[in-house]
Amino acid sequence: MQYVIFGIILIAFAVLVIKSYAKKLAAGCCGAGGDTAKKVKVADKNKAHYPYAATLTVDGMMCAACETQKLPFVRTGIATGDRFVADVASKEALDYWSPVDWYNGGMEHTTLHLLYSRFWHKFLYDIGVVPTKEPYAKRTSHGMILGEGGEKMSKSRGNVVNPNDIVAQYGADTMRLHIMFIGDFEKAVSWSNEAVKGSKRFLDRCFNLQDIATDEEGISAKNEAIVHKTIKKVSQDIDELKMNTAIAAMMTMVNEFYANGCSKGDVEMLCLLLSPFAPHMVEEMWENMGFAAKYGRMAMQMDWPAHDEAKTVDSHVEMAVQVNGKLKGTVTVAMDSDEATVVAAAMDVDKVKKATEGMSVVKTILVKNKLVNLIVKPAK
Repeated sequence: MQYVIFGIILIAFAVLVIKSYAKKLAAGCCGAGGDTAKKVKVADKNKAHYPYAATLTVDGMMCAACETQKLPFVRTGIATGDRFVADVASKEALDYWSPVDWYNGGMEHTTLHLLYSRFWHKFLYDIGVVPTKEPYAKRTSHGMILGEGGEKMSKSRGNVVNPNDIVAQYGADTMRLHIMFIGDFEKAVSWSNEAVKGSKRFLDRCFNLQDIATDEEGISAKNEAIVHKTIKKVSQDIDELKMNTAIAAMMTMVNEFYANGCSKGDVEMLCLLLSPFAPHMVEEMWENMGFAAKYGRMAMQMDWPAHDEAKTVDSHVEMAVQVNGKLKGTVTVAMDSDEATVVAAAMDVDKVKKATEGMSVVKTILVKNKLVNLIVKPAK
């Protein structure tokens, strides 16, 4: 009896399978059933504005039924020259947003992101839905931040760095700036908790400039060249995604501020350049130094500073002074000073005076704007 029941179940199952398969052959493996898609409803009812209609057929399906079955997809839209733009978005919106200026993504996502964005966009262009061949004018991929030791971060390895811990210890600005300073934009780099401290020290040095800046409103004469060179360098580097070298240029400028002294105007320029990298600290400095009250705007709302090319050239230069090839000191002279001027300045250096006492200068070797070497012999 049990064999009879089991046989009946098998027969019933077989019948269901056959019916299902027959239905699939009739409708196609896609299951669309051959129903005609409904027309897109549009606000503009004037048929003269919609001279195009298209029917898409599904190719490359799994079964013969789907290969031959036509699945009409009727589109209505507006003709733009020899292109057809389906009415799935306003023409104004498509013209405004297409193509995207710049698309950036992680290097590990490149393959799928290209599929999502570029492949589908080209398909939509081919069927007349979007007006541009390419989805974006520029595409970049940024590098990965690896764990300490150069391994990819993962929970299983236990080397994941929690950003909240870094922010709690050093502040959000330090975290933000260090990620940009850690290495080249497109390359993979290893994280180092120790290296974060260097970025924190730099921001502390920037903040402490408030205590030493003079009340001079404009850029000081001593720092004019370095300020304009830094504006030029940072502006170019941001456009080229060289955030690390932009930060390095600001570090050099801050070192010059401490060496030369700085004015309120010098610090103002630093705030504007540093704002995209450390916005929270900069806004506090901006408020403390009276710039917010002066301009009625936050630092982030100010126009980006422009450099003066003529002022990117140093007016003075520091030159090494040697006596018989041995370094005795340095002198600061006007750029492109002649030999007589440089030698006169060199002879005022105390160590040079001692080294040339009782000596005669028989030859002078001048490397313009770099060094002067005095060749001396005992006086007769």
